Amino acid sequence: MAREVNSKDDICGYGCGYDYKADDYKLVRVVIDWDSECSHVDVYTSVSNSWKITKSIPYHLDYQGALYFGLLFNGALHWLAHTFGKDSYILVCFDVVSEGFKEVAMPISPIPYPEEDMFHVSVGELGECPCLVFHVRVDVWMMQEYGVGKSWTKSFSITEECIP
Repeated sequence: MAREVNSKDDICGYGCGYDYKADDYKLVRVVIDWDSECSHVDVYTSVSNSWKITKSIPYHLDYQGALYFGLLFNGALHWLAHTFGKDSYILVCFDVVSEGFKEVAMPISPIPYPEEDMFHVSVGELGECPCLVFHVRVDVWMMQEYGVGKSWTKSFSITEECIP
C-alpha cells in the first residue's frame, strides 16, 4: 500500500520502467517530506497490482512546482536533485531492477554555472547519450561513457537571447 501524502509533502517525481528480471513494469513515485528532510520512494508493480514503500532518500528532486518525470536510460530512471540543505545539483538514478538509488557522475568543471535564480537545468537524452540542458544560454552536455564524470563533453550552445 502506498503511503498517504499529507499537505506538507509534495509529490515531485514519477517514472516508469521495465524490470527484465521479474518481467514486471514498475511505476515509481517520489514524495518530498520537508519536515524530515528526505524523500520517500513508492513503487507500484504491475505483477502484484499494488504499491510498496521502499526506503527514504536524502534528496529532493529538482522540480519547479510541477511533476518531474524521470528519464529512463540504461535501465534506471534519472532525475536532477539536490541534497537537503545544499544548492548544488546532483544527478540521481533509481535502478528499476534493484529498486535502489545512487548518484551518477556530473560533468567536471569548467561548466559555466550562472547565478542559481538565473537558470534551470534539465536532464534528457540526445544521440543515445544522457544529456544535461542548461537553460538561459542553452548548453548541452553529453555523457560519452555512462557513469564517468570525465566523459561529459559540451556538444553545443545556443546563445540567442530568445529561443523559440
